[in-house]
Amino acid sequence: MPPFNKSVGYQGTKSTKLFVSRNVNHPGPHPSIPATQRRLRPMWNAVTYAEFGANANYNALTGRIEKRFSQGLTFLTSYTWSHNIDQATEALDTGFDVIVDPYNLSGERGNSNLDHQHVFTTSATYEIPFGRGKPMGAGWHAALDAALGGWQVGGILTLRTGFPFEVTYPGDPQNSSTTNRGDRIGSGVLQNPTIDRWFDQLAFVASAPGVYGNTGRNVLYGPGTRNLDFSLAKRFTVPWEGHYLQFRFESFNFTNTPKFAQPNGSLRAAGTATINRADEPRRIQFGLKYVF
Repeated sequence: MPPFNKSVGYQGTKSTKLFVSRNVNHPGPHPSIPATQRRLRPMWNAVTYAEFGANANYNALTGRIEKRFSQGLTFLTSYTWSHNIDQATEALDTGFDVIVDPYNLSGERGNSNLDHQHVFTTSATYEIPFGRGKPMGAGWHAALDAALGGWQVGGILTLRTGFPFEVTYPGDPQNSSTTNRGDRIGSGVLQNPTIDRWFDQLAFVASAPGVYGNTGRNVLYGPGTRNLDFSLAKRFTVPWEGHYLQFRFESFNFTNTPKFAQPNGSLRAAGTATINRADEPRRIQFGLKYVF
């Protein structure tokens, strides 16, 4: 059997009748009369209608190469180029079910909250060829073998683009009492974004009074992820057959690269386009295991 296993493929799914909730007492936009005075059912406030009416689709090109363990080395590398589109995040995800026009779900069609367009992952384990039973060091003294033999290194590298996020405009110029995203007059994407200015908020302006804005759902993407987990292990032989002692050093986020959260997408605010949170920093642990 060959040591390498390679594959390229396509993955796709189509989902229908996804759960979504919307306010069917929504009167729509108007240039002057407040929405509260134009409700279709004046005796009630919001009338939430829950239905299985949203759609989604996922398409991906995938690649994979694997080397089975031989000559002290094994690795697995995979890459996915994909796009996940839907009309709304399922309302069971509390706080994410924001809709501009409850009577037009097709207008909410956009990048899914879960959309990762590029994901590259590789993992590898390598037994350093020093020490007894290895290509180098077959005749080593026990003391030398104890110091330099039996080492193993490994790691997992993950490179991933960011999630999309929502851009919202302050106030209610469309006079609808629903989510207001304003009008998009530019891409909003910066060539060299920073945590102090992740996107160009001047690419978004207020919509005309009484008109829904043209900005779509989840039009911009947050920061991606670069993460390396690293391990170093040493195997010590003991006098009994089938028994050995293993020491392990493991570091998660070995390079201590920040994993930034999503930027603030609320326009015309002091913190607009800034990022003020990050995920876990580097973590290190040691372990000792006796195998028998």
